[in-house]
Amino acid sequence: MLSGCDILVCPVPLTAQTTGLLDARHLTALPPGAALIDFSRGVDRARGY
Repeated sequence: MLSGCDILVCPVPLTAQTTGLLDARHLTALPPGAALIDFSRGVDRARGY
């Protein structure tokens, strides 16, 4: 599926379940010139988000 993407959007928060969701293997499967839009954010456990 990734080899057919022109744009990959990642809106998931960084959690134990999503850590490693996109790794080098996945990103290299994107075609040349593809864009990655990363809206994800880390988790601030002290603040609860």
